[in-house]
Amino acid sequence: MENEAKLTPEELAVTAPEVELPMAEEEPQAVGQLFDSIKYRSVEDIPRFIEGMGINDSAMVILSTAAYAHKKGILTLLESEVLSKAIRIFTAPRSMQSPPEEKIVQPKQ
Repeated sequence: MENEAKLTPEELAVTAPEVELPMAEEEPQAVGQLFDSIKYRSVEDIPRFIEGMGINDSAMVILSTAAYAHKKGILTLLESEVLSKAIRIFTAPRSMQSPPEEKIVQPKQ
């Protein structure tokens, strides 16, 4: 091992070849973000997103908003705790959620 030639840091340095990735010309860049995570390409995208929002989109918005509020320090510790519990209930698998409370209705006499 002592007889091995020692290489200088310059000789050890490896540089990546310059490569240009193909860019899709028809795909415009995002012009903004909602809650630092939901990107949109034009202002017209926002009303379409709102109108077509389903359960998965609404969950994404709620989670993104909660993360954004936490990151910005907008919520108090108590508010964060309440929101965290609500999110865990909302996102828990159906099998782990407690069954809805049964209401006993007394027949009228």
